[in-house]
Amino acid sequence: MNGPLEMRLLDTRFAQFPSQAFKCRLSGIKPSQGAYEWENAASREFLKMCNKVSWFGLMAKIEKVLEGEKLHVVKLYDTVTNDLPQGIVINEALVKLNYAEAVPKGQLILKCPFGVFKSPKKSTNFFPGFLP
Repeated sequence: MNGPLEMRLLDTRFAQFPSQAFKCRLSGIKPSQGAYEWENAASREFLKMCNKVSWFGLMAKIEKVLEGEKLHVVKLYDTVTNDLPQGIVINEALVKLNYAEAVPKGQLILKCPFGVFKSPKKSTNFFPGFLP
């Protein structure tokens, strides 16, 4: 585009797109020490891990879809800040840092009583719909 004179109205066919996000939770983990919600420190670390890679290097592998809850259970990978062939699995990194506990393989938490990762400054989600 060379200037504002070349601007055109967007065709109405392109004015509305389907949702580009969906509700997720991290697979295989829960808050550490039986906590009901994620600690602020865990939320900060999760945000730091995700922001480090930007949205271009963050990959989610969908492991299960819970249709009734419209919820995707995912394993989240950092594919940018390391040279590992599979990347860093953020789910496992939270366990290694003692922010989360591993859930025994095959055990799926259908209802998530743990709440959401919360902004350390206030009780709002910084990843709306992203459940740990």
